[in-house]
Amino acid sequence: MSVAMVTTRQRLTPARLQGRAAAASNVAVTVPQMASIAAGAALVAVVDYRWVMIAAGAILLLCALALTTPSSRRLGRGEAGLDEGREAAAYASS
Repeated sequence: MSVAMVTTRQRLTPARLQGRAAAASNVAVTVPQMASIAAGAALVAVVDYRWVMIAAGAILLLCALALTTPSSRRLGRGEAGLDEGREAAAYASS
């Protein structure tokens, strides 16, 4: 994911803005990571780590279930979505 994000950012950003775009995307990734580490540490200080792991596993399973449900896979695949996909593919191949 990181390679794809960096490649896309570099292709879509003008050369004069590469540094600023890189800094902004690094902040956009790093700040939530730091916040989640702090929240996890605070949560483990209050709740036994086993319950945190059980809750994380349950959330992961719910996300997997939502992604594998046929109704969720159909979302966003209308004609507009297909046109946007074709445009993105044409841009990537140029």
